Amino acid sequence: MKGTARFRSKRLCGRHVYLAAVVMLAGPLLAARAQTAAQGGPPTEPAPRLEVSAQVWDFGEKWAGEKAETTLILKNVGAAPLHIRRVQSSCGCTAARLSSKVLQPGRSEELGISYNTRKRGENVRQKILVFSDDRANPVTMIQVRGRVRQLLALDPPGGLRFGTLGRDEVVSKAVRIECTYAEPVRLRLKETRFDHFDVQLEEIEAGKRYELSITTRPPLPGGRLNASARLLTGLEIIPEFPVRISGSVRSPVAVMPHKLYVAGYAEKAAPRTLRVVSRRAEPLEIKRVSASVPAIKAEILPPMPRAPGAATGNTALIRVTLPPASEIPAQGAQITITTNDGEYPELVVPVLKRQIVARPRDIKATRQKPEAEPAQRSPLEKP
Repeated sequence: MKGTARFRSKRLCGRHVYLAAVVMLAGPLLAARAQTAAQGGPPTEPAPRLEVSAQVWDFGEKWAGEKAETTLILKNVGAAPLHIRRVQSSCGCTAARLSSKVLQPGRSEELGISYNTRKRGENVRQKILVFSDDRANPVTMIQVRGRVRQLLALDPPGGLRFGTLGRDEVVSKAVRIECTYAEPVRLRLKETRFDHFDVQLEEIEAGKRYELSITTRPPLPGGRLNASARLLTGLEIIPEFPVRISGSVRSPVAVMPHKLYVAGYAEKAAPRTLRVVSRRAEPLEIKRVSASVPAIKAEILPPMPRAPGAATGNTALIRVTLPPASEIPAQGAQITITTNDGEYPELVVPVLKRQIVARPRDIKATRQKPEAEPAQRSPLEKP
């Protein structure tokens, strides 16, 4: 028992000596750290810091079409060069221009901002984000505010939409125009050549209300119809006001789909079906189908029966077998359909290769997580 007590006593004494040595060695280090903290911490590396002359740009009230522009000052008030990574706006109607993306300490740069008042109306609430290597504030937000008033109110709004038309259809539409300007506006129709429309402007109430009438003039070309009737206002702020005209025209004979695609990763042949639609009373006949690449095979199928009671309309079917992507040239190929239609004796369908070299599942399996940018995620970007 006495031996055991002596052993324990010696072990306790050894521990006490060890702890005393640790305290003696760590004491000066802890005291130095406390003194450094009291003096404001260790010296930090020079860092950039971005300062903007204004966080909000309010352009007030503008008429649609008036210019809305300003210039803000970006200044580096830090001690190291500031790098602007990018400038991003919340919509296409707001633009920001920056000539230099590197600001030395104490230097400034102009940021030009403009808002397209033609694109949006009423109350404007947009944002511009400046991404930089400012550690304290990597994303600086500038708010764009204002109000846009329309000089002319259109009914229906947005202009005239004819929808889908037949090539020989004569359709008339009108848009009512009301002037909202403080003074009477004498509108005149600008002389423009319209190939497929007859356009007239009539004054209903002097300087206040007008009616713009537009009538189609056949034969109309197949595809989309887009035009603009421009009204002269006589005002310096907005000398012209465009009224959009839109629509689409059905071709008497058309093939659907009008293009075929082969995925770049396709390793097997794939079947497709082409429909050749005729809106004529005469039956449509497919005489021949040929391809610029022999590996593309085509077979003429029996036509679809005409709808009961319909006097017009024919649909022919063609089964196409597309080869693997390796057998399609980089510039693509084409399928030529020969018909008995005098106006559309040949229809051409392009066959294009999509520039994808891996299957979607392979892309997903090999996708790597991108490196995180030092800057924070933009509030405009979706998570």
